Parts: sequence; C-alpha cells; structure tokens
Amino acid sequence: MPEKINFLTEDKVTIIGDYYNAKSSRVALLLHMMPATKESWQAFAEGLLEKEISSLAIDLRGHGQSLDQIGQVLNYQNFGDLQHQASAKDVEAALTWLKNRGFKENNIAIVGASIGANLALQEMGYKPEYKIVVAISAGSDYRGIQPAPFISSYKSNQRILFIASHEDTESAIASQSFFDQTQAQKKLIMLDNAGHGTNIFLNSPQTLADAISWLNLNLPK
Repeated sequence: MPEKINFLTEDKVTIIGDYYNAKSSRVALLLHMMPATKESWQAFAEGLLEKEISSLAIDLRGHGQSLDQIGQVLNYQNFGDLQHQASAKDVEAALTWLKNRGFKENNIAIVGASIGANLALQEMGYKPEYKIVVAISAGSDYRGIQPAPFISSYKSNQRILFIASHEDTESAIASQSFFDQTQAQKKLIMLDNAGHGTNIFLNSPQTLADAISWLNLNLPK
C-alpha cells in the first residue's frame, strides 16, 4: 500500500499524494489527466516498484483529495484557465517534496497524462535539470498549458517518451509534432484505438510495460 502524504504549494493549496517507496535512488512523479485522480496511476506505480523505482502520484488541485486552499474548497469544474495553469505550482511543490526526501534532480522522472503531460513537458522546459519525461496524450494547448514554446529548447541530454493513439487526433498530431521538433533524445509510441491518457494502459497492457521498461532503461541509478 502506498504511503499517504501531503504538502503545501506556494499558494497554500494542500496537495494529497500516494507515495510508493521502492527504497531506491530513482523516482517518478505521476501527474494525472483530467478528470482522473492519483489512483489512475496505481498499476503503473506498482509496475515501477517491480523495477525498484519509487513514485509519487498526486491529486492536482481541485481533483481527488487536493481540495483545500486556506479553507476554501477547490473544484476543477469551476476553474478558469488561470486556475488550471496554477497546477504548475503543484508540480513544483511535489518536486520539492521529493528533493527533501533525498532524491536528486537527475534521478527524478516526470510522467504525465493529457494535461499532466503538458505540465511535465512545461516543467522540463523551465527546469532543464530534470532530464526524463514521459508524455502520454500531450496536447498543443490544455487550458493554456502549452509545451510548444519549450520543445525546441530541450537539450540532447534530456529524454522524452511520447505516447499517443491515432484516433485521439489532437494528441496524436501534437505528439508527432513535438517528437519531430525536439532535439532531446526521444521515442514515440503511436498506437491505434488505444484511447487517451492513462486509459491507454488499460487498453494496451504492452504499452504500460513498454513505458515502465523505458523508464527503467533511461532513469539513472
């Protein structure tokens, strides 16, 4: 069973997470799609444990259990674009929590689905010390979170796994475009009829296994 953890963001949102402790130096931060929650990563997190990779799955603000901001109840269904974009503060706070736990930037992967993928790609653009991202069903623009300005700035020592499905047209087009443009080390898994976000793992268990294997290969020990 994961350890239930919580921490505060810069703007005083209480973020709730599930921490899966592999007692190793490697860890993945898991960012869910909308309207999913941290629980959508359970199978992935358990697979990472088998490879001795810890993980932290968080509920982004307004989702799941991450509903409190100084006594105000948050609900993503009432969010405007700026409130969704503020989820970047959740990512920052989660990474700080991991670093306080003893993980080094070089040993932290950021894994995201849908809007979580855009948050992951954005974070690696802002903070090049993070070098490993898995972007599942990334989009050109989720609520104003746009990876495109960062894609060409990634370095050759950064590594990205893109996953998308052809019939999920917007994500397929965006993922292919990002893959073609970036100078990072990269891999693209393009599927047929596999769905969107972490639903891909339900529809294609092989892709779940491939993503875990890619992380195990690319995340430094």
